[in-house]
Amino acid sequence: MIYPEKNKKQRVIALFLIFSLLIWVSQAFGADPNDLNTPIIETSEDSFTFTENNTSQELWIWNIGTGTLYYSLSIDGNDADYFIIDGTIGDVNGYSTGASDKKKHFVNMSFDQWPDTTLNARIVITDVNDSNNVAYITLTALPPIIKTSTDSLYFTEGNSSQNFEIWTGRTDTLYYTLSIDGDDADYFIIDDTPGDVNGYSTGADDKKMHTVDMDYDQWPDTTLNARIVITDVNDGNNVAYITLTALPSKPNSSSNIGRSTGRIELVGKVTSKKFQIWNNNKEDGVLDYTITIIGVDDQHFTLDTEEGQSEDKYDKQTHTVYVDYEDLHNTTLYAWIVIEDNNDNVAYINLSATETVATRVPYIFMEQSINYTDDVESNVFYLFMVTDDTVEQVDFNTPEGEEFSILDYTENDDGSIRCWTYPEDPDEVIDLADFGDGTYTIVVTYQDDDVAQTKVNFGIPNKPGTIPWPTQIPVLLNPEPEDETVSPVRLEWEKCTDPNADSVRLILENLDSFDDDENTNLITKEYSKGTTRSSAFTLETGQWRAGLSFGRWYHVKKGNNDGIEFEVGKCIRSYSDFEIMKWFGTFDEFKNHTLKIADCCGTEVTFNLTGGGWGEIADGNDFNEITLTGTTAKSVFSITNKKGTEITVGDIKTKTDETDGDINDIKAIIGRNVNLEGDITITGGARSILLNNASGDISIGSYDSPKIIPCVLKFNKIDDLDLDSNTPIRNLQATHWNSGSLTAPWISTMKIKGDFGADLILSGDNSPKGMTLKSAKIAGELFDDDEVDDDVDWSVVTGNCGTIQVAASSADFSADIDGNIGTIKAVGYKGGGIDAVLSGDWNFGTVKAIKADTIEQCDIVADGIDTEEEQVTAIGSIYAKNWITDSTIDATEAGNIGKITAGGLRNCEYITTDGTLACLQIKGIKNEAYCLINSDVYAERIRNAYLSYPKYSNGGVPFEISANSIEKITLKDSSRKTTWKNLEIGSPQIKIQDFEINLE
Repeated sequence: MIYPEKNKKQRVIALFLIFSLLIWVSQAFGADPNDLNTPIIETSEDSFTFTENNTSQELWIWNIGTGTLYYSLSIDGNDADYFIIDGTIGDVNGYSTGASDKKKHFVNMSFDQWPDTTLNARIVITDVNDSNNVAYITLTALPPIIKTSTDSLYFTEGNSSQNFEIWTGRTDTLYYTLSIDGDDADYFIIDDTPGDVNGYSTGADDKKMHTVDMDYDQWPDTTLNARIVITDVNDGNNVAYITLTALPSKPNSSSNIGRSTGRIELVGKVTSKKFQIWNNNKEDGVLDYTITIIGVDDQHFTLDTEEGQSEDKYDKQTHTVYVDYEDLHNTTLYAWIVIEDNNDNVAYINLSATETVATRVPYIFMEQSINYTDDVESNVFYLFMVTDDTVEQVDFNTPEGEEFSILDYTENDDGSIRCWTYPEDPDEVIDLADFGDGTYTIVVTYQDDDVAQTKVNFGIPNKPGTIPWPTQIPVLLNPEPEDETVSPVRLEWEKCTDPNADSVRLILENLDSFDDDENTNLITKEYSKGTTRSSAFTLETGQWRAGLSFGRWYHVKKGNNDGIEFEVGKCIRSYSDFEIMKWFGTFDEFKNHTLKIADCCGTEVTFNLTGGGWGEIADGNDFNEITLTGTTAKSVFSITNKKGTEITVGDIKTKTDETDGDINDIKAIIGRNVNLEGDITITGGARSILLNNASGDISIGSYDSPKIIPCVLKFNKIDDLDLDSNTPIRNLQATHWNSGSLTAPWISTMKIKGDFGADLILSGDNSPKGMTLKSAKIAGELFDDDEVDDDVDWSVVTGNCGTIQVAASSADFSADIDGNIGTIKAVGYKGGGIDAVLSGDWNFGTVKAIKADTIEQCDIVADGIDTEEEQVTAIGSIYAKNWITDSTIDATEAGNIGKITAGGLRNCEYITTDGTLACLQIKGIKNEAYCLINSDVYAERIRNAYLSYPKYSNGGVPFEISANSIEKITLKDSSRKTTWKNLEIGSPQIKIQDFEINLE
């Protein structure tokens, strides 16, 4: 027997034991009994349906489980982009702690114009902490219930009746009523029935036509406005409207307006049309008229002019009307051209423009091909489209129903034209299958998400059957695969004999720049079937790919019922890669081949090598390395570019080929607008080098011929250039030469228009008549560059010099001439502005004359020549218009000095000769109180000395004129003139304060 009280107690004990066991298990495995969280997603709706009048819906979400629900909202499905949650693009987050914590969200349609088809998507509600806990809400947007063929109708005297159609975009039957309202509603009538008109439509295939007429006897004098109201019988809030406009007429006077047409229609790609106006009045007179456009869509039309004049019907004036569709798609625009003369006569031209796919898509090309690349066969489909800039995406469906999208495009410079290519990556074509013959549907998506479509039949236009497949594989004969050649190049191939092919197409792609947006290096040409050779192509240097096609293509100017130009075709294509080299000159079958190429700045440059040999430019367009191979003494290397531009080159070197020796002569290197920033290395001799600016090193060998011909070197500016020539130099010209060195056997003429700061080393080998430097004219300074540590040195190892002429020379300059010098001149710049100053160290044998405005810090040493004659004139004459100061004149090793003439002599430590000083003349300097200061003159014999304005007082430091004999010496100052004659050794010393005349 069981007692109820006992059972109750036993149940309590059992429950306690079970609860204790659960706590122990939870603790044993680390679980917290207070953290039980099992959310369950609950929503206010399972689905939403949107219509034109219901574009926003409320969604409530809450948790009916335990704990807190953290969730995210997203939208997926084919039409997900048309919907948006809480005005936020992307995921939306939220949370709910329980049934009393309901969270509200808004789901809205995300486009401006209501779609023509049903849209489907869904909201995905996902538990953030448990991705398996998901709920869905279906979304459906229904197309418009009421659809009409037009939004507006226009009426004139000659067009008082208009038609329109009504249908429904839904699957249910639309029952509707038609009525007219507005200020001028009484002037219009529908279907000849006063009052409301009833109708119905079961779908897009059930379009009901109605007629609107003007309902009065006399045409109005003012514009009339009204509208048709289309109302859904089952839903009074579902309404559509069609605006009605009737244009007034004006009475005609004696003049009549003649016009070439009463109606202008612009459709598709036709965005402008011409029309004519003339004076149709039989009486004399001139028709002055104005032209305007009126109507609801008048803002989309423009005229080329707003006025005109015509004398008679033979004086027809032509005008043009234009339409701009802007961002309108698949619409028809209506307006009127109003022609009004000066007598208030009016004529009208009915104007309409229909935007179609052809307006935005002018060209489509489709091709199916079997391609052979490196003997690998691939079946390829290719689509190319041209659109305007309103198209944002292109999709196409194959006859088998496969759908593909093109998202990227290239465009022209102003962005108005876009080109779409499928496949987008040319390397992906081998992965595509043949999509087959049949009808392809092409869909374009505009910037405002509107869509339009067209269809292209891949087959023989206007005929049954398919395009036959060619079978002959094209073979390129020249250039052969992986061949190297030069531009211009003619391509040759085996003749096409395939009966299924009627033409040959050639595609040349520059593989080095094929990805450029402009595609300037993509060339396409079409030839007749029997052609086996192309025209000459001027190609950029680099890697190229030739695609040669045998096939059949059909071109339709206006097709698809849209007016779109399209082309379809099938072909067999083979690819062959070759390289255009930067070669010029004579090689293979080419003779004196010219290379035209743009440098890295876009300047077109022409390279040419005539007279033997060939040249090559290394990779890149910076011309860093130019190699001339197999040149001879007749070879001329020229570089030319557009006048007014300059280019830069790097190294230029001559090189032997296997049949030549190790020396290569060259006649000339010519580049008048070319700057050298590298080295020129000529293993043989050179007749001439003519460049613009130059820096680096130039090395010239000697001629490999018995007769050595001196070279001519002409430059503009030379900076830090070392020129080492084993070939003599006949003529050297430059604007200036900043630093560096010049080494050569001998130089005939050197002419520098500016400064010269380079070392000069002449060996004198085989110099003509011993003349190592015949003439050197430096219009600027002979100087030491401050950036160079060493002084500038001139060294003539053997031989003589003719005339050395400078504007000024530096004290850091040193000239060591082994032989004699004709004349050293310091001549100022043309036009004046600088004194001609001679300075530096000048060492030589003898010199005929030294001339300068000023001689300062100048050490002139005449070493003379070996001779048995005692009376050698080492220095013919020295002339300084102004001062000789801080200088030395030394002829102790050589003999006589002819004449020294100066305005003044100052701080010259000694002027000395062991022979005769024929004349010493200090002429004086204007506005100078003293012209002979602290200077010493020593000679074995002085024939005549004339000293003006000596400074007798020199702070106790004596300076003197000393000789064994002085035939005549004169001292002149402002107060007196004193002369002494025939002074010999033993004569009394003449001393005036610190100035002494000594006979020793």
